[in-house]
Amino acid sequence: MRVIALLIALALVAVACGRPAVQERQAQTQEVVMPDKLTTTDGKSIAYTYYPGAKGQPGAILLHQLRRDRHDYDTFAPQLKSAGYNVISIDVRGHGESTGNWELFSESDFRKVGLDIAAAKGFLQKNGAGKGLLLIGASFSANAVINHAAQDRDVTAVIAISPGLDFRGIKPLEGIENAPNATLLVAAEDDAYSAESVRTLYSKNTDVETKIYAEGGHGYAMFGQTTLAKDILAWLKNNP
Repeated sequence: MRVIALLIALALVAVACGRPAVQERQAQTQEVVMPDKLTTTDGKSIAYTYYPGAKGQPGAILLHQLRRDRHDYDTFAPQLKSAGYNVISIDVRGHGESTGNWELFSESDFRKVGLDIAAAKGFLQKNGAGKGLLLIGASFSANAVINHAAQDRDVTAVIAISPGLDFRGIKPLEGIENAPNATLLVAAEDDAYSAESVRTLYSKNTDVETKIYAEGGHGYAMFGQTTLAKDILAWLKNNP
């Protein structure tokens, strides 16, 4: 009986000691990554992951490219959070865990990505993000963030990775002239279409900045093949 009682006592001690560590790990996880879903004004469900910074810090919305999802930013989003942003990465409608199937989308459907951005912006504001809003998009969503920023004066900075002149009916020539001065257009020479698109967009608004790598591929691939993440963080220090 004494042996059994001793074992029970040791088990209770282990549980008591282990519980704070488990709770601490859970708290840390919740502090960094909070997945859930938003609802847009047209009733679409948009999956997201939230990386909360300090109250009052600016917000950042990250949009992925076609055929991919928000997890493209799983490594970069925490870096952006550490740089002083409240960060939300979303599955754009038709992708990942969000409503719809992009393969069935019309050009009109793709042009509604702005509603996804608006829902993410509302979430950031509701959760304490301060003034200043950064939009980052890749490929077709690079086009989308340029056009959205032209209509939303709360957007203070834009980073468009591998934009094109027409991706799925989203044409950034419609918005580039009204883009924030803190706009960075990024491409690589081995992605000839996007590189040439960046040059064309710049010709329409020379207040924006460009970064063209010799090699790097398209969209998300550039994070692995160039110093893109480091360069974005450095650029943001001068363009908060």
